[in-house]
Amino acid sequence: NRTFSLEVLTVVCYCTLFTVEAPKSLYTAELGSNVTMECVFPVNGKLKFGDLSVIWEKKDEVRKDVYILVKGKEDSESQHSDFQGRTKLLKENLDLGQSLLQISNVKLRDAGLYHCLIEYGGADYKTINLKVQAPYRTITQEVVSTGDKEWKLTCQSEGYPKAEVMWQNGECQDLTDKANTSYETGSDQLYRVMSTLTIKNRTCENFRCIFWNKEIQENTSANFYIRAVEYSIPASLQSSSRVPGPFPLQPKHCKHYQCARLACQEIPVRSACLTFTSRSVLSFFRQKLLFSAITLNCHVFLNSS
Repeated sequence: NRTFSLEVLTVVCYCTLFTVEAPKSLYTAELGSNVTMECVFPVNGKLKFGDLSVIWEKKDEVRKDVYILVKGKEDSESQHSDFQGRTKLLKENLDLGQSLLQISNVKLRDAGLYHCLIEYGGADYKTINLKVQAPYRTITQEVVSTGDKEWKLTCQSEGYPKAEVMWQNGECQDLTDKANTSYETGSDQLYRVMSTLTIKNRTCENFRCIFWNKEIQENTSANFYIRAVEYSIPASLQSSSRVPGPFPLQPKHCKHYQCARLACQEIPVRSACLTFTSRSVLSFFRQKLLFSAITLNCHVFLNSS
């Protein structure tokens, strides 16, 4: 059983010189990482481990015991299930008057206020805030041609906290009001964000979607390059159901050239042609489709209309 509580500490801390301090009152951790939070207390000589009690608890609607050490003995049975197998007190630092709590594989639900309570001759506690974030680092892109040189550009990502999605063209004009953005959350608390911008394109143009996470002051972006293509396919290939690449590029086959470092694959072909790599490799498609080739610096989106 516990030998002290916050109610007792409220009285004790006013009538003794024993004081617990928190070097940092706020910690920020990424989802899935490890975090170590610290509070310090006076030892005054060699630590008498059997006289020491340390409690770390999370202040939720219902208090959750994160770690308990009472008179030198750990009490793992009282630990809340949210933290089982993920917490550790670095006991080697107790001699120095440091109570270091390590939480591994941080979850979004770990965010909140924690109390570090120490009883050693006197008793006191400090409150520490933990924030957890999941940056929107990976953006999935999709481009769909709806006909008449109209395109739907879609960006998808997931993270936490909720991010704002902004759109710009190559001249940095704000197109956000023309986009449709939706948010979903699951049991893992992550925000799944999908934003779609519909544009009319008559010449080559660049577009960019930006995920702005205001709370952590971080943004991630993805770029699109759109261009309609004129093409012709050699008669010798019109009847083939499947054409394995690569093929040498011939000027009579395509009127528009782009570069993209992409390996040729055996893909059904119908009525479009495009160029791959600086060595000019050609592949044909027997189905009417939009093909996107994305590289580090070269984005190619070809319209078969």
